[in-house]
Parts: sequence; structure tokens; C-alpha cells
Amino acid sequence: MSWRRIGTIVGCATALAAVLGAAAPVIRSDPSPWASVVRVESVRSDIIAMHITLTWQNYCVAERLKNGLAMQAVTSDVDNLEQQYAKLNDGRELPLRPCP
Repeated sequence: MSWRRIGTIVGCATALAAVLGAAAPVIRSDPSPWASVVRVESVRSDIIAMHITLTWQNYCVAERLKNGLAMQAVTSDVDNLEQQYAKLNDGRELPLRPCP
């Protein structure tokens, strides 16, 4: 074997190792391209649920203070947030506790 042929083989092996090394994390990642979308939607769902809970607490404060305008505004916010939550969770609703 000539040195030129050995150099070519070593060069090809090095290039192959570099390509496989770069592709390995991609190959080992989630098998479904939608898995990351599901994770993002799950996080969005959790954030919306937290926002609904905090907004509902504001409703309870407005109810305690008998502030009708604030109660109406918070009710509309909660309705919008519940629609967003239902879209992300196959129509399920977030159970809200009654105001203390």
C-alpha cells in the first residue's frame, strides 16, 4: 500500500468519525419530532393554569370588596384563560375552588 492510499483511508475514517460524532446527539434525541411540541404545550398549560388560579384569587378579593366592575373584568379574563387551557388539554377544565 502506498502512503497516499493510507492517507486517504485515514482521512475518510476521520471525516466519518466527525460526522457520526456530530449526528449522534440528534439520533439519540426524542424519536418523535412532536415530543418537544408536547413538552412546550405542557409548560404553556401549566403557566395558564397558574394564571387562572392567580386571576381567580383576584376575583375572590373583588367579591369580598363587593367591587362589581373588577369582578366582571376578572370573570372575562378567567373565561379567556379557561378557553386557552381547554384547547391545550383536550377540552378539560381546571377545577376552581369557591372563594373563602
